[in-house]
Amino acid sequence: MCSGFFWHWPIKENQPFFNIFPTLFQYGFLAVEMFYALSGFGLVFGYEKKLLNSELSLGQFMKSRVRKVYPLFLVTLLFTVCVNFFTIYL
Repeated sequence: MCSGFFWHWPIKENQPFFNIFPTLFQYGFLAVEMFYALSGFGLVFGYEKKLLNSELSLGQFMKSRVRKVYPLFLVTLLFTVCVNFFTIYL
């Protein structure tokens, strides 16, 4: 996860620990791909039985995912807008 964060650092040579782990930082974008794969595996593992046994419809599954993810999305969006506002205008 840290390699994905450091991969977005503006100047590659100024990244913390770049001289020690250059390969890790060079391929940090792969951490995002690994996160998506692992989270997909976790979702399938957690909901597989309910979906196969028709205990949970696709619509119910989507509603539950939106209810779990959307509030965090809104908080993150609000935080980002506030930080950008104060960075630009103050």
